[in-house]
Amino acid sequence: MLRSSYLLILALFLAGCTEKAETPPKGEPSPVPDASAPAPTDALAPPLASTAETKAAVAATLASPEYADLNRLVEFYYDEHKRVPTIVELTRSFGRPLPPPPPGHIFHIDPQTKKVKVVPVR
Repeated sequence: MLRSSYLLILALFLAGCTEKAETPPKGEPSPVPDASAPAPTDALAPPLASTAETKAAVAATLASPEYADLNRLVEFYYDEHKRVPTIVELTRSFGRPLPPPPPGHIFHIDPQTKKVKVVPVR
């Protein structure tokens, strides 16, 4: 008897724990996005820069001393581990946050040349 009451309480508890999806009442149509409303934008996305600004930002990054440090660190890592590091491993080895890449670009380590490249995001 005691066991059956525990099972009954457990069954009632589990039945009450399920989430129900919100559905519109049967008389109302389901909501449809308004086509005239503006599309949502990513608030964190940087504004698009002109081609000249982008080229100048890439050139400034390539000329920075931090970028030269990254390339030296890749060489040191390769000498020690006999493989090219990932960006995460490079970040850990750098000892401080990596310098930010230019807008619309990422850092990529070329395994053939063992150099850090600045490449556009696809």
